[in-house]
Amino acid sequence: MPRYSETRDERLQGGPPPQVQADAQQGAAPPQVEANAWQDAAPSQAEADEAVTPLLGSELLNPADASRLLSGSPGRVVVWLGERDSGKTTLTARLYERQRLPGQDVGFAGSWTLLAFEALAYGRRLAASGAQSPADHPTREGDERQIYHLALADGADRMNLLIADLPGEQFRALADNQLPLSSIPLVRRADKLVLIVDGGCLRDPARRASALTRTRQLLERLASDSLPHPGSELALVVTKWDLVAEDPDTLAYWLAREHQLADDVRELQASAEHVRVAAGAPASFPQDDGVGALRSWLVATPGAVSDPPVDPVDWPDDAPERMRMPWRRTT
Repeated sequence: MPRYSETRDERLQGGPPPQVQADAQQGAAPPQVEANAWQDAAPSQAEADEAVTPLLGSELLNPADASRLLSGSPGRVVVWLGERDSGKTTLTARLYERQRLPGQDVGFAGSWTLLAFEALAYGRRLAASGAQSPADHPTREGDERQIYHLALADGADRMNLLIADLPGEQFRALADNQLPLSSIPLVRRADKLVLIVDGGCLRDPARRASALTRTRQLLERLASDSLPHPGSELALVVTKWDLVAEDPDTLAYWLAREHQLADDVRELQASAEHVRVAAGAPASFPQDDGVGALRSWLVATPGAVSDPPVDPVDWPDDAPERMRMPWRRTT
């Protein structure tokens, strides 16, 4: 029987399951755990029935819940890295709302955090009507419930998005080197790491420079910890793009620095994406809100690159006749 080896779900939780630890202390042989445990066969009926429980509450998922969900279905772990009030929650809510609309090429296929999503959507509707919206999902100190779940379906194919909305205080502590990246297993486990630049900060002359500085500081921290790992992908996302686009001074400020910051990100990962998103823009905003492009990147397989088709070559009329070697029998 093969020895126990750490799997991707345990990296998410920060260590092996308690039962494995207890067996090791008692000298018992560890259970067999396949290296690709995140793609094991579907759970039993009892486990499937138990999995319905999160639908009854508004709690987010913790790493253990996420590991259980992904043990029987493919998925992507997405981590937003951005300041407080940088638009992470609005972006999460908009991804959910967009999939509930008819006519989408990728449809909504369920959620273990359905009521938490509905709370976000309700807050957006209140804000749009001018009423005071409720506070974001409360996060207690030491609480690991930071993950939203959104299942998408494209025909018979199903994909789970696990979206971790890390507190803005953690982003600032990471950027300022006050918190080690190793203390946040979600960052190490992420399939998609999203660096968020707050368009609202770019609009404010007093905060715009510090916002870009912290983004560069976080890039340096990721590089020093050899992140993103080979199985992960990186993206630079500018939120609240409608606020940037409608103000000539803000737009000029960003355009003068956009390519340099994007180049800094691509030094860390050459294939890194760069997306402008206006998730909270009014219906009158004339540009595309970018949510669809971001969603397509989120569900794409990390590292999947398709070569462009090769154009056929037309042999010129005045070219010399192609030589053909005589065929010879080989023995």
